[in-house]
Amino acid sequence: MSKRIARRCEAPEIALRELQDVVSTQQLITGAMSLSELYEDIRSKHGLNQDYDGFLSEWKKPYSELMPGIDGLIDTLSKCAKLVLLSNVDAYYWPTIEDRHPIISRFDHKVLSFDCGMAKPDPEIYAYTERVAGFLSADCLFLDDKMENIEAAEKRGWSGHCFTSVAAFMNASATP
Repeated sequence: MSKRIARRCEAPEIALRELQDVVSTQQLITGAMSLSELYEDIRSKHGLNQDYDGFLSEWKKPYSELMPGIDGLIDTLSKCAKLVLLSNVDAYYWPTIEDRHPIISRFDHKVLSFDCGMAKPDPEIYAYTERVAGFLSADCLFLDDKMENIEAAEKRGWSGHCFTSVAAFMNASATP
């Protein structure tokens, strides 16, 4: 996404560097900022040369794919455990995820940052997730690709696993 936006800015190299993690803009993923506000901010700071409708269309395009084997893993886990999706995502991109990945329906609960106004690694989102799902912290296994999120969950008493691939997770799960 950063590359898509940066290439339409006055100084693409600078914009790319400064917008590297634009999809994780805290205010956007917690619902405190609208996408049109983010758009205006980028336009004013970086000279974005694109109208809002074009920007919105680009924003909604997929920018990542599920890891190979993840559908099978989710399917298997959903048969033996209660699954909760805890995601830092904005309200504008979420429909793209739902449309492209029907396996999402296998989750018993979805805790989405834009819905609850919090985002990982805020400790409160883990407590909120426990309440929504009816879990005790000791019953939670948390998979995430960012160590800062895992460390925050572990401080809450959750078990954590840095997820890099299905194979790595299966190997770690098989180890006593």
